Amino acid sequence: MESLPPATAERVAVAESVGRFLAEKILSPLDLPAFDNSAMDGYSVRAADVRDASLTSPSRLKLAAKIPAGEMFAGELQASECARVFTGAPVPRGADAVVMQEDTRIDAGHILVLDAVAPGENVRKRAEDVSKGDTLVDVGDEVSPNKIALLAATGIDRLLVGRRPHVAIVATGSELREPGQPLLPGQIYESNRAMLSPLITSCGGVPKTFSLV
Repeated sequence: MESLPPATAERVAVAESVGRFLAEKILSPLDLPAFDNSAMDGYSVRAADVRDASLTSPSRLKLAAKIPAGEMFAGELQASECARVFTGAPVPRGADAVVMQEDTRIDAGHILVLDAVAPGENVRKRAEDVSKGDTLVDVGDEVSPNKIALLAATGIDRLLVGRRPHVAIVATGSELREPGQPLLPGQIYESNRAMLSPLITSCGGVPKTFSLV
């Protein structure tokens, strides 16, 4: 039995592509994350400035900036300075770690750090998940919700996918009747079309069911 020829392709919105099969290879146009960012709400610091911090002997830092998610700090964090950051906010230049807010106290405009952090701690590094040029999806891949999220995160809004095959479903036989109709002696209800239609849909096709012949 020969397979069907490949379907032609069409470009569709990413959000409408689940269950479709890719007709193109897509490389990431950017790094993910696109910049070093905070993994939690807290304070970005130089790890060396708080290496001896403890509950009984906190490190005292000057608050240099507040950086909400979606904004950048133009300057560079200097020694003994910190910046207030929120989850997803860019980590400023000069900082290499984030202290969670639960390990800090505010004191007269300064921040007391009550616990040490290691370089890189609580920081999501640039390109930690995906590097620019990495393959996101390949030809023949089925588009899943997870792939949709990944593609959308890299700014891709449309995909080239195979067209859905349209499949006609026909049942013949003088003994067949539609479900819900009364049966005469010797007749049976036709059930194959009801089974085949969702199977075709589950395989990515578009069923068209015709009346009994």
